[in-house]
Amino acid sequence: MEELLTAALMGSTGLTALVGDRIHWRKLPESARLPAVSMFRITARRDSTQAGRVPTTAWRVQIDGWAGSDGEASAVRDAVIAVLDTLRRPPLQALLEDDPPDGWTPGEPDTDRTTDIYRASVDVTLWHSPTLTP
Repeated sequence: MEELLTAALMGSTGLTALVGDRIHWRKLPESARLPAVSMFRITARRDSTQAGRVPTTAWRVQIDGWAGSDGEASAVRDAVIAVLDTLRRPPLQALLEDDPPDGWTPGEPDTDRTTDIYRASVDVTLWHSPTLTP
């Protein structure tokens, strides 16, 4: 699922025009140039029936757009949403959920980063069906 979502995001000229290849899983590296995207898997639900396990897994993922300004972070998030809106067929389908609150992180005097960092986020549920093809 991670590879499919990363490939979908990297395949978007609108998003890559903003962040290039700065799309990361699990954390935003401290040395990352901005703007960038980070993704974190919140949950994974594998359902079963009386006949056995269902091949589709529901993944809940938080996707954050990071930038040096609130407007730029929102533009990254909106570009991510535009990609998610295209994921409507197996093996990967997306359903947007409520946007978590956006935020900012002040520059830290004890790090190399001297400017504020802004974040704009979206939570999404992705259904991954590895045995199904479009």
